[in-house]
Amino acid sequence: MIRHKILLTILFGTIFQIFFSTTNTLSLYEAKINESTLNYQKNKCELASIDQFPSLFFTDEQRRNGGVLLHIVLILYSFAAIEIVCDDYFASALEKISYNLNLTPDVAGATFMALATSASEFFTSIVGVFFVKSDIALGTILGSAVFNVLFVIALCALISTTVCELDSYPIVRDGGFYCIAVVVLFIIIYDQRVYWYEAFALVILYLIYVAILKFNDRLSRLIHGNSSNQTHRKSSGRHSEQLQTLNDNVELEQNITTRARSVSESVAMNTTSISNHYRKRRSTFKPCRKRLKDTLDNHQIVANATEIFDPLKLPTKKYKIIKWILMYPVRLLMHITIPDCRKEVFHNYYMLTFVMSTIWVAGLAYFLVWLVVIVGSTLNIRDSIMGLTILAVGSSIEEIFSAIVMTRRGHPEMAIAGSIGSNVFDILMGLGIPWLFRNLMRFTYQSTPYETVPFMSDPNLAVLSSSSSNDGSLTTINTNIPYYVEIHSRGLVYSTIILFIAIVTFLITFFINRCRLTKFYGIFLIISWLSVITLMCLFELNIFGRFHAEPCQK
Repeated sequence: MIRHKILLTILFGTIFQIFFSTTNTLSLYEAKINESTLNYQKNKCELASIDQFPSLFFTDEQRRNGGVLLHIVLILYSFAAIEIVCDDYFASALEKISYNLNLTPDVAGATFMALATSASEFFTSIVGVFFVKSDIALGTILGSAVFNVLFVIALCALISTTVCELDSYPIVRDGGFYCIAVVVLFIIIYDQRVYWYEAFALVILYLIYVAILKFNDRLSRLIHGNSSNQTHRKSSGRHSEQLQTLNDNVELEQNITTRARSVSESVAMNTTSISNHYRKRRSTFKPCRKRLKDTLDNHQIVANATEIFDPLKLPTKKYKIIKWILMYPVRLLMHITIPDCRKEVFHNYYMLTFVMSTIWVAGLAYFLVWLVVIVGSTLNIRDSIMGLTILAVGSSIEEIFSAIVMTRRGHPEMAIAGSIGSNVFDILMGLGIPWLFRNLMRFTYQSTPYETVPFMSDPNLAVLSSSSSNDGSLTTINTNIPYYVEIHSRGLVYSTIILFIAIVTFLITFFINRCRLTKFYGIFLIISWLSVITLMCLFELNIFGRFHAEPCQK
């Protein structure tokens, strides 16, 4: 118990040390004013995000003449690098932390493992909130949410070889809480200002979600009761519940013969229906036994592979060799700088693995957003649209591959639950944590020498002042800086409504389709995703009115 407390102290101490060590730097960054800021105040235009990043070796003309292609290639490379560091190091460290904290599978899956699967969106959101004065962070989260709940689930339906019948409980549980999260998000951003207590409310709401998962077994029994008719369909998308369901089915099958023999001959009219019922369940148990065996075998294979894992070893499959060659430089750097806690020699260094992999993901996320902003500026595409499309799809690549693997193994319900659960994490923690820290850092301005500019009516802007008093000490005049994060695009507020409608539509059509995943349903979801994302982009393009300020002229 003492070791666990020490572990928690080190974990949170490291996080807060990194946070407060960057406070002064980011405070100066926030206060810096340039020609673009003056343009924004006079003409009410949108600040160019590209001006908030260092300039690369290409000029605007060179990028428009073909240099932008190199940036696109680097974007793809960055996505692949983030996938490697998350899968090989970050997720492994979080698994070790969860194990040493004795977390239950549901709580671990909803906290640390949710962070592992949503690391790309989470760190992209942090970069967007802290370093870019635009809505690229909110756009990425909303775009990823729509993509996961419509496209990823559609992919599960299309690649499945059979019609998948799913239990409605986990879909209703996660989908219902997802709807609540979106409604709360809409209420918070409606005035286009996010205060610290509103961001804190998102974090608290996620803790409530974790508590619900903690008592998931009790809630499931309360809803399903003791009826055995629900046993063969019970699934929550968590590994522990999946194995428990399979075990219950196998035990139930062993009692079939005994129960059948106990049926009285006097109820011959019911014998046929009972036999058909058991025959139907017997057809369910056979694939369950095979699935259970495959799952255990896969776990054994993964356990063995962990011991002999070498990220620098040339793969045997030909189609993986090209990717391995292209990614070898970044793999080598990660191998040198990040201790692999899966190996026995670094088994006890998982906290160092966590810290180093966090630095890698954060750095790659910054580089990724930087490149996306440059490409958007070159092609005259708004940051919010780049977030809704490129960043959203790119950051969801891991969910796509996970859905394909789990569906082919016969576990589409796990892919769906993971997809919806990651969306809950993205909205509540992916936005709540950066917004909360961003607001808290504004309180540090009270001890920083600023002076407001007389002609500026917007209190959200300030200038770094060098004024001093008679004794030579700096004077603090800063009284007009508000403590909130500004949402620039009104269109994203309406996009939140569209997201809510999309989720409700998915839930309704899911029940209309009798909780099944069919090919037709998959096509319907893909069409829905294309329609929703197109509508969101039209709002950002001011097609339905002026929801977004025009970019400032350089």
